[in-house]
Amino acid sequence: MPLITLIMGLILIASGLGFYFGSESQSATALIPSFVGIPLAIMGGLLLVIKSHARKHIAHFAALLATLGTLAGLGMGIPGMIRILMDTNERPLAAYASSVLGVCCAIVLVASILSFRAARKARADAGGGAPPCAARAFTPTGVVETPPLRAVALDGCLRMAAPLYAQIAPWRQVGWPCHPPFEASARTAAERASATRPGTEG
Repeated sequence: MPLITLIMGLILIASGLGFYFGSESQSATALIPSFVGIPLAIMGGLLLVIKSHARKHIAHFAALLATLGTLAGLGMGIPGMIRILMDTNERPLAAYASSVLGVCCAIVLVASILSFRAARKARADAGGGAPPCAARAFTPTGVVETPPLRAVALDGCLRMAAPLYAQIAPWRQVGWPCHPPFEASARTAAERASATRPGTEG
């Protein structure tokens, strides 16, 4: 993602300068790709050299800028390219500049999303962080299990009705780390179920 951001930023800078000096009127709007490419190139370079916690914030800001550039570039470029195909566009250079802006920013955006997903997967594989609230369930034996997707969705829907859910389904108490009372209730139910099982007395 850092290298792609740097390369796309340099391409935007070069294309903006090319559109500006290649046009007869030399309109300032032709420099819009360069205005977006300069911060992208700077942030791409910083992402290559910085290894501190600030790297995460720079990556998110680059993704935000790429999102805005994609929406603005394609939002203006696609209608402009359609008018070019219909021979009704009086400013084809602006349509080309907007299209280049949108495509380059879209590439940065896709690279950012893939990079964020890879980083999240790496943290999950390393065991960092607790699982989501609805993804932890206590069985009557007190063993923590990860329920199937349908059970996770059901537990999420029943979050607001947790007290009633605990009464009508005492055999399964859902424990949410962000709600300690539910954790305590789940452990109490598990201990009660374990004490009433045959062979546990005496």
